[in-house]
Amino acid sequence: MSGLGSNALLDGIIANAKAESTAILDRALAEESEIEQMYSLKIQEVKDAEHRAMQAQLDEILRREESAIRNAQRKSELQKGDHLWSLVMDSVSKKMGALIGQPAYQDVLVHWIAEAAIGLDRDSGVVRCSFKEHVSSEMLNAAQDLVLRKIGRKVTLTFNEEPLVAQGVVVSSVDGKVAYNNQVATRIGRYARELKDLMEVYTCKLE
Repeated sequence: MSGLGSNALLDGIIANAKAESTAILDRALAEESEIEQMYSLKIQEVKDAEHRAMQAQLDEILRREESAIRNAQRKSELQKGDHLWSLVMDSVSKKMGALIGQPAYQDVLVHWIAEAAIGLDRDSGVVRCSFKEHVSSEMLNAAQDLVLRKIGRKVTLTFNEEPLVAQGVVVSSVDGKVAYNNQVATRIGRYARELKDLMEVYTCKLE
């Protein structure tokens, strides 16, 4: 083999080796880029998952805080309403108590006695009042006349000296088994819903 042919063969081998190494390097770089992209995607997926988990936690914390605020507001409104109701009841009790002894209050008691007698639905009844109040025979007669005018029933009312603790009257059956309570606190309780509605309207106007 001549020297010229030997050099050409060697050059061909070298050229093939360079081409193969270049191809290997290109494949390695492509694989590296592919692996890098794959890991970048996985890293981004992990970051996205962590972000979603953190956002979910933040949303849950926010919901709990909003719920706590609403509960606190409701509690505050209830406490404010209870306090206002207590003030109103105290004011009503004081005003009603201040009426005792005034001539007009006797007419109030007569109407309360007549109302209780009608509610009792008996031909006779026993009337009691608080120790601060007084029910005379004239008042009993007036209540009986009022019942007769209102429902056309003749009733007989007698007075029991045993006093009630709270202001107002109670009319009970002679045997004491049935009673109609017309004391101030009970009467207010019958209109509690209406009074509270009025309080809410009044409070809204103030706000």
